[in-house]
Amino acid sequence: MITDDKTNTVYISDILQTRYPQLHHSLWTMLREENVLLLELKNTKDIWCCDYMPVQVSDDEFVMFNYDPDYLYGEEYVLLITKQDDVIAPLSLNITKSNLVIDGGNIVRHERKVILTDKIFKENPHRTKTEILQELRYFLEAEEIIIIPKVPYDYTGHADGMVRFVNANTVLLNDFSKLGESYFEKLKKSITGQGLNITLLPWDGWRQKELSSDLGDYINFLHVGDLIIVPEFKEETNEAAKTIIRQCFPKAKVKGLDCVELALEGGVLHCCTWNIKS
Repeated sequence: MITDDKTNTVYISDILQTRYPQLHHSLWTMLREENVLLLELKNTKDIWCCDYMPVQVSDDEFVMFNYDPDYLYGEEYVLLITKQDDVIAPLSLNITKSNLVIDGGNIVRHERKVILTDKIFKENPHRTKTEILQELRYFLEAEEIIIIPKVPYDYTGHADGMVRFVNANTVLLNDFSKLGESYFEKLKKSITGQGLNITLLPWDGWRQKELSSDLGDYINFLHVGDLIIVPEFKEETNEAAKTIIRQCFPKAKVKGLDCVELALEGGVLHCCTWNIKS
């Protein structure tokens, strides 16, 4: 699979600029300074394009999973569900489709390794776990599929707000210790049991009263080429988080971007971007 450091183009929803003009301008400026192209996806219904866009597995191959989020069931959410084909059509991509129901935000990858939360089993109840894992290996051309327990209260069940690969042997993991020792130990074991090392990143999500808030989730950063843009909040841990990320990615230029307003809607930078190698 194409890793973030190999990408050079970032796409965003065509409604992001209207909803968050200041964030859009700051993001555009940061990317332009590093010669990264920023483009808009047309016909989107919400800003979280990472979830409904395909996964790039090689220079000219993409895999698109079925975007059918259970947290958007109900008449009041119909207008928020983006029709994937409407967005994909103008891009002329070489796409293979899978019937598996998976949000892009639940796919964290590095070359031949992939991490997802156990939400995928709930989303695909008519398939056995073995069938799901086999299909993931096939479509993503992966050698290892690592399943981690989702954050207990997170209705999306996305892995990209929990963990990110540093390299093939190490991951960044949010410090979820405030969620309880039992859960945190189970989470860490699901990762170290697969031979991966863990570097903990500060996480202030435990302070938030709203379950839909993503405040304090530094790990949901945008990594494109040699640039990493880290979400910043009104927290003392902003600098500590960026320092750890710089240590993990010494060749990258790490910048911070105020994402307080965006986070209150339930996601941050990785959620609202789709970066590819073009």
